[in-house]
Amino acid sequence: MNLLIHRKESIILTTIDLIDKYGIHQISTREIAKKQNITEGAIYKHFKSKNELMLGVLDYFSQYDSDLFLTAQQKETTEEAIIFLVESLSSYYENYPSITAVLLSLEIMRYDEALKSKVEDIYSTRFVFLKKIIQRGQETGEIPPKLSSEMLTDIIIGTCVALCARWRLQQYSFSLRGKCLEAVNTILGSFIQDKINPQRRESID
Repeated sequence: MNLLIHRKESIILTTIDLIDKYGIHQISTREIAKKQNITEGAIYKHFKSKNELMLGVLDYFSQYDSDLFLTAQQKETTEEAIIFLVESLSSYYENYPSITAVLLSLEIMRYDEALKSKVEDIYSTRFVFLKKIIQRGQETGEIPPKLSSEMLTDIIIGTCVALCARWRLQQYSFSLRGKCLEAVNTILGSFIQDKINPQRRESID
């Protein structure tokens, strides 16, 4: 059983590597099988179809979300919760660059009817959670309501995704974690300047 689980995860990891190398449109079970040194039929022992394999990739991509949300909720302040989320995800992406190919392929995958629901669930869950964190900060007065929680959520997520795309285009030539933290601190600083933590700024610099 352990060998079967290992093989199943190994197929998912190979698929992610191939998405990173060739793009989502060029993925084939033939190429995956070749990289795994198995037959295509062996892939279908673990996944009933290519779509089921892609759903496995999406599950793998978002596997840490629930734990991250749970930890973020336990942070004392809204600022700490947002920084925790951004730092955790950007560190994960920086240490596993291939997974960012999945992140940047979500919009394309959404047009596949078999994947649409899962992709929208990932988008929606992340967006709604961050929005609620910001709303909590606005209710407690930590974040002044200069912008709606929805707009501020869009700005933070959009900025980090854009940085991720540039990081890949520039051959990972800068620290994704560092740039994401710098950007989010700048965004939050424009709202809660009196609460910027100097020690954290030093750690980022």
